[in-house]
Amino acid sequence: MDKKIENIARAVILQKDLLLVARTIKKDGSLGHAFLPGGHIEFGETAEAALIREIKEELGERLNIKRFLGVQENVYGENESRAHEFNFIFEGQLESRNLFELKSRESHIAFEWCALQNLAAINFKPETLREKIIDWSKSQTINSWIK
Repeated sequence: MDKKIENIARAVILQKDLLLVARTIKKDGSLGHAFLPGGHIEFGETAEAALIREIKEELGERLNIKRFLGVQENVYGENESRAHEFNFIFEGQLESRNLFELKSRESHIAFEWCALQNLAAINFKPETLREKIIDWSKSQTINSWIK
């Protein structure tokens, strides 16, 4: 059985009532599920440093980290291939002057702004994280991440 543990740094980037999400690009060119921008933490790297690096690699933009929101744990996969991930979530802000013209630098993902009110209706992974984001966006208090 192929099992792996992943440590991932992710950003909640809001612009008014819009959330920046990444989307997978399928082999046929259509868009797949949505997720928070970010990526894997490399050995010896802090979660904050990984997130800043990943946003720079994926978008070519500088990310300012505002605060740590929490850790979200997720186990996924089926049969012989399973993964256990720990998502370190930070609230961040991009320094970009062209926030609504962001382009992915990686061919397997695209970025888009999603209205928070529509987040529950899209294919967002992990689903438990989607619920935390929706709860947090209503009050923007750290307590919404602790349950």
